[in-house]
Amino acid sequence: ESQIQALFARIDSELSLKNLKVVIFNVGANVPCSLLDETERKFRKVWEMACFGGFLVGREAARIMLDNISSSSSSSGSSSSSGAAHMNQSSSLCETIIFTGASASLRGKANFTAFGSAKAALRSVAQSM
Repeated sequence: ESQIQALFARIDSELSLKNLKVVIFNVGANVPCSLLDETERKFRKVWEMACFGGFLVGREAARIMLDNISSSSSSSGSSSSSGAAHMNQSSSLCETIIFTGASASLRGKANFTAFGSAKAALRSVAQSM
């Protein structure tokens, strides 16, 4: 978690996040392994990279984007006090968080237990945002 927050802080210090409109989360965690040879450590690491990492990136990006919307609406004299409310009311806003997917998130395949389950979980995280 602290590494993701530090990443966004570094990007902000080098480039500024005041106009952040798009964030893309793409991680390669596609490591084939038979169910019987899968270890708890490897399964957990694939989930941490593909799902938990996506959650952390998505959450931090959403926080920044909503804060930017709130700051923008405050400085323009808008009466909306909530970035989320402002986001839902305005069709001109175009903040986007993209999570790359895989067909494994919809259907399992032999030797991809960890990857398939992690991508299915990431899909659920994205849909729940």
